[in-house]
Amino acid sequence: MLIEEIKKLRKSQKISQTEMAGFLTMAQTTYSDIENGISKLTIEDFLKICKKLEIDPILLVKESKEVLISVTPTEAKALNSLNTKIQNNFSIQNVNVKTSGDVIIGKNIKNK
Repeated sequence: MLIEEIKKLRKSQKISQTEMAGFLTMAQTTYSDIENGISKLTIEDFLKICKKLEIDPILLVKESKEVLISVTPTEAKALNSLNTKIQNNFSIQNVNVKTSGDVIIGKNIKNK
């Protein structure tokens, strides 16, 4: 998963959660919640994390085999109602649509 890859890279670079949280201008507990799947990772924070880790965001997503799609709040609401159809027609599992419209994260199973 994407978050697991981020955590692994952060640790391999000896960057603490506190340091990463400071870079993102958030509390360490908030960043911990993101790494533990309690809070959602926004696309903006994802891009900042990639900058801090000095990794191409596209490469990171590709390696994690997850799909990120940036959408507007209106699009997110429409996609939420079509969640089952998306999973069936595009071979994506675990689709999470935030109604605030930040990001859709799903696991691409088409190439399995």
